[in-house]
Amino acid sequence: MVKQVLLQNRVVLEIVEIENIRSDLDQLIEIMKVLREIGYSYAIDDITSGYNRIRLISETTPDYIKLDAPLIHKCNECENKQTIIKHMALIRAGIGSRVVAENMETPEELETVKQLRVKYAQGFHIAEPKKLEILYTKNNFKEELLV
Repeated sequence: MVKQVLLQNRVVLEIVEIENIRSDLDQLIEIMKVLREIGYSYAIDDITSGYNRIRLISETTPDYIKLDAPLIHKCNECENKQTIIKHMALIRAGIGSRVVAENMETPEELETVKQLRVKYAQGFHIAEPKKLEILYTKNNFKEELLV
């Protein structure tokens, strides 16, 4: 029981590649609702690309909405991208999700998404990927799981 609670508090399930499950989207939505009921958080990846992601947002209210790399890349130079990012942040505020800007590669991109009220970002400009063992040790997660 302790292990399950620790995982629920630390793991965010990321929903990716939903194009492959068009016929079972209703089942996925039901599974996501059950996972939420038992305490898991989840993110919908690449929200501005692909099939049915807006439906997933409207029917499940994810904890995180992830803005994909093509939208973020050089967003500081493109007003259309900035308009989309700004409105995704407004949607986030309305439904209670958090928006994450993926593939953050430059300080200019980071400053732009900050100005557009995106509060979370990931990418090489923020930090390079780390081996899982390093993260476990840094956060003492390994020891907590053993309790």
